[in-house]
Amino acid sequence: MAGRMKAAFLAGTLLALAVAGCGGAAPASQPPASSASSVDALYAQAKTEGTVEWYTSLADNVVGSIIEAFQNTYPGVKVNRTQMTAEQLTSTIKVQQAAHHVTIDVGNTIEASVSDLLDAKIAADIDWSKLGVPKERILEKVLVTYWYSPNVVVYNTQKVAAADAPKSWDDLLDPKWQGKIAMDGRGSMLEVFVASPQLGGAAKGLEYAKKLAAQQPLYQANNSAVEPMVISGQVLVASDILPNLIGAQKKGAPIDLAPISPIHSPGNFAYVPDGAPHMAAAQLLVSWLASPGGLKALDAAGSSNPTSSCDGQDLPAATAALCSHHIQSTTLTDLAQYRQLGDFQTQVQKTLGTYTGSK
Repeated sequence: MAGRMKAAFLAGTLLALAVAGCGGAAPASQPPASSASSVDALYAQAKTEGTVEWYTSLADNVVGSIIEAFQNTYPGVKVNRTQMTAEQLTSTIKVQQAAHHVTIDVGNTIEASVSDLLDAKIAADIDWSKLGVPKERILEKVLVTYWYSPNVVVYNTQKVAAADAPKSWDDLLDPKWQGKIAMDGRGSMLEVFVASPQLGGAAKGLEYAKKLAAQQPLYQANNSAVEPMVISGQVLVASDILPNLIGAQKKGAPIDLAPISPIHSPGNFAYVPDGAPHMAAAQLLVSWLASPGGLKALDAAGSSNPTSSCDGQDLPAATAALCSHHIQSTTLTDLAQYRQLGDFQTQVQKTLGTYTGSK
């Protein structure tokens, strides 16, 4: 029975991705055999450079183990990491490129900033497939998807019985939750309406946002600020991101996933800016992030590959959590969706009354 349920979950996830587009619908392909020699040559060059400057918005407690795994795989190449938002990073690189003095080797962007980055034309055009990066992880030749952070809904297990937790997006509109919901004021959990056409698309998402606003949620700047509110019992239900939830549960927090499905798993993208000072080391790091070894390190740090199978033993914690709650995870699959997302976010925030003029 469990095996059939797991198989059904996976089939539903793959079907949803296939409907949205061909990218990401199939399990990640294996690196071509010819890529091994290319990576070996790149590593030899990277060792002469010695370091790689990685700018990312991922938190310290996430990045540390990833950097350690990379440096164990490629001794002699040291990663220096700086935390910076995608918007700040794009602006910084544009200024550095104009001054012909780039100090950043690997940059990071998020889905809402993809259009701005591509329009700015600051990323180097690199043949990532020759370095073993699966084609479904390459966007517009310059971006490589490496990290997924599912937007989920959680509830306080001391205040709400599992049987009473919301089980669908419509359930969140039940009057019993009015004034008892906390959420990211950016409306990140509603991005699922763009990623999952079966929900009706962006127009339906805006209709839903209006109904959700009538529930009088308590808005916060981000999900990290939301989570303590549901843990303490100040609210009963809240938006969250899956890595945060897993970390809180490990510390004994009384929260769990509400089995609302589908959800959206936003991607983070790595790229190498034109003029990067350590070009070989930069390409080595980015290609490793999308390799089997890199993905294993990312999964251990809390990423969740939406195409991960629910079958088998020792599933990554994020995948296991989604599978055990029968939650279908979807991603954006084409450039049109990425370009649509920024405007959708703005409209959602205006509907919720949380718009501040920035993404």
